[in-house]
Amino acid sequence: MPEPTDTERFFKTIFGNKTGLILTVFAGLTTIRVFLDESIALAKYVVQVLSTDYSYIIQNRVEFALAVFGFIVILRAFFTDNHVSNLFNLFRWALLVFVMIIMIGGGKATFYNPMMLHRTGMPEDLPGFKTKSFSLTGPQTTVKKKPTPSKQGGNLQKTTHKRKHIPYLRSSLGLVNKQVSRLVLKDLHLTRALPIPPQITHLELINCSGFENLSLLKFNQSPLQTLIIDSCPDLRRLNGLDAIPAKNRRYLNTLILRNNLNLQDFNALREFPNIIHLELLGSEKLLNLELINNFTLLEALLIDDLATPTDNINFKNLQHLMHLSLKDTSFNALNVFASAIHLQTLEIAYNPLHGFGNIENERPESEQPRFPFNNLTTVKWHGPISQNGLRKLLDACNQVTNLELSDFSVPLDIQVLREKVPQCRELKLDALNEVLNQARLTMLPLQRLSLSLIPSDLLTEPARNPEGRFQPKVPVPIFEEVDHLEVGIIFNPSDTLSFTKFPNLKSLKLIEIDKRVNWRTLNLSKNAPLRRLSLINCLTISDLSFLSPFEKLTHLELESGNVLLKNFNAVPCQSLQRLSIKGKIQIKDLDFLEQAPQLKTLDVQSLPKLFSIKVPRAPKLEKLAIQHCTRLRRIDLGDNPQIKQLTIRFNHDDLLHLQGTYQLKSVSHLSLPKQLKKHRLGSYLTPKQVLALEDLSVLLDMR
Repeated sequence: MPEPTDTERFFKTIFGNKTGLILTVFAGLTTIRVFLDESIALAKYVVQVLSTDYSYIIQNRVEFALAVFGFIVILRAFFTDNHVSNLFNLFRWALLVFVMIIMIGGGKATFYNPMMLHRTGMPEDLPGFKTKSFSLTGPQTTVKKKPTPSKQGGNLQKTTHKRKHIPYLRSSLGLVNKQVSRLVLKDLHLTRALPIPPQITHLELINCSGFENLSLLKFNQSPLQTLIIDSCPDLRRLNGLDAIPAKNRRYLNTLILRNNLNLQDFNALREFPNIIHLELLGSEKLLNLELINNFTLLEALLIDDLATPTDNINFKNLQHLMHLSLKDTSFNALNVFASAIHLQTLEIAYNPLHGFGNIENERPESEQPRFPFNNLTTVKWHGPISQNGLRKLLDACNQVTNLELSDFSVPLDIQVLREKVPQCRELKLDALNEVLNQARLTMLPLQRLSLSLIPSDLLTEPARNPEGRFQPKVPVPIFEEVDHLEVGIIFNPSDTLSFTKFPNLKSLKLIEIDKRVNWRTLNLSKNAPLRRLSLINCLTISDLSFLSPFEKLTHLELESGNVLLKNFNAVPCQSLQRLSIKGKIQIKDLDFLEQAPQLKTLDVQSLPKLFSIKVPRAPKLEKLAIQHCTRLRRIDLGDNPQIKQLTIRFNHDDLLHLQGTYQLKSVSHLSLPKQLKKHRLGSYLTPKQVLALEDLSVLLDMR
C-alpha cells in the first residue's frame, strides 16, 4: 500500500478521510466566493473615490485579509506534494478558524452599519432601508465675516470662506441607495470627477471648492429638479449642466445661487427653459442677466447684492412672475419688470429707484416712471424713500394684506395707511419711532403686528422718562384683534414690561436691541390665550414665573444672552410641544420636562452648564437636537419610539445611548475629529433603527 501524500496527510490531520475532503472542498469554494465578493467590493470602493483613506480599509477589511490568506492556503494544500513546512503547519490552524467563522456566519457585523461599505453591497440591499436624503460634510472650515458699510441702520454683511479644504473624499457616496433623492455635499474640496447617482432630484453644493465649473459632476441620467450652489468660491461658470440629457433638462425648475463671489455667467442655463424659481444672491460679478428672458415660466425671482449695470436690460417675458425681490442691486427703475402683470409679492431694499429715492427727483412727476404693479398682496420696503415715492407705493396697496416698512425718515400717517391699505392684516414697522403715531394703530384691523427699534412704553403704560419724571398720561390703545405681536425693544426704564392691552394675544416675540433695559418680568393679560412665547437676547430676565397662568403654552423659545435665567420650574409643561433653548442660559438639567407629555420637539444648543437631559414621559417626542453642549453627560429619553429626527453635534463623546428609539427618520451626527474616529454612527444604531432611516448626514475628517 503506497504511502499517503502530503495532501492526504493534510486532510486526515484536520478533518479525517472522506469527510475531511468534502469539508475542505466546501471551505475552498466558500473562501473563493468571499474572496471574489470582497474583491468586487474593494474595486467599487477604490473606483468611486480614488483618494481613499487606506487606514480605513485596513481597519474594516480583516475579513478580506482572511479570505486572501485562506485562498492561498487552499492552493498550497491542493497543488503541493512536498513535505508540509513548519509555516504551513501554523497556517492550517488559522484556516480552520477562518472556515468556522465563515460557516457560523461571522463577518456580517458590518452588514447593518450605514457608515461603512460592507461585503454584501450598498444599503439598498438591506430590506426596508428608506433613506431619502443624504448629507455629506467635509472637514469644518473657519468663516470670516467682513462687514460692509452700514446702509441706513442696516446690518448687511458679506462672508468670505477660508479656502483650506483637504482634497479628500471617502466613498461614503456608497450610502446613496436607489431611494435617495436629496444629496447635500458640504465643505468638500473636489478635484476629481464625482458621479451623481441617477436618481438624485435635489442637489446642494455648500462651501465646496476646487472647481471652476460643474464638469466634475457627472450627472448621467439624473432628472435634476433643484440645484442649490452656496458659497463655492472657485465657481465661475455653470458649464457641465449640458451633460444632463436633453430629455431630463425639462425637470430643472429651481435654481439658487448664493454667495458665489466669482460667478460670472450662467449661459449654460439656456437649455433649461422650465425654471420657475431663480435666486441670484451675492454674485457681484454676474453678467448677462438678460438670459432671464428665456425663463418664460418664471414665478419667483430674487436678486440680492448685484453690482452689474442694468441700464439696458428689459424683461419682457415675466407674465407668470408672482414674487419679485430686489435687495441692494443696481436697478434704477421698476418699469423694466412691467411685464409681470400678475405680481403679488414685492420686496425692495436699498435700490436707487427713480422717483422713490430719499431726494425728490428733479424731473416733473409726469415724466417720472409709473408704478407698474396693481395686484400686490405683500409689500416689503426697506431703506430710504421720498414722500412722493411713499404715496405712489401706498396707492398700489389697496389689495395688500401684508405690509412691511422700515428704515426711512418721511412721516407715516396711520390715517392715510388706513385709507390706502384697508385690507392690511399683517403690519411690520422697523426703525420708524420718530415718524409713527402708535396710538392710531388701532385704526387698522391688524392680526399680526411687528414693531422694532421703538421705545417699549409706546405700547404700554406711561413710565418715567430718563430725567426721572413721569411722562404725561396718554390713553393707551387696546388692540382687540391682534393675536401675534413682535416687538424689538430699544428702551425700557421700568422693571416690568406690560402688554395688558392685548387681550387676545396668542403669540409674543420680544427682541432686545438695546442694552438700556432693565425689565425682569412680563405683565400679560391673564385671560390672553397665549400659545407661543419667544424671548431673544433678553439679558435681564431672571424668572419665568409670569408664565404660570398660561397652562396652554405650546411653544417656548429662549435664545442668546439670558445669562440670569436659571429656574424653569414655573414653566407650564402640560401642553408644551416645542422647547428651544439656545445661548448662555445657566441651566444644569432639563428634568422639568418629565411633566411634558405632549413634547414633540426639543432643541438645545450651546448651554455651557447643561449636564443632563431627562424626558422619560414624552412619548410623542419626534425631533431631538443637541448641539455644542460640551458638559452634557447624560441623556435619558425613556421609551420614546416616535423619535424620527435626531441631531447630535459637537458634544461629549460618550453621549449617544438611544437603544429604544426604533423609528429614526433623520440622523445628523457631527462630532469632533477625535471622537468621530472612536464613535461611528453605526455603532449606535441597531438594525431595527436603521430600517426607518430617511435622512442621513455624515461628517468626514481625515485627521
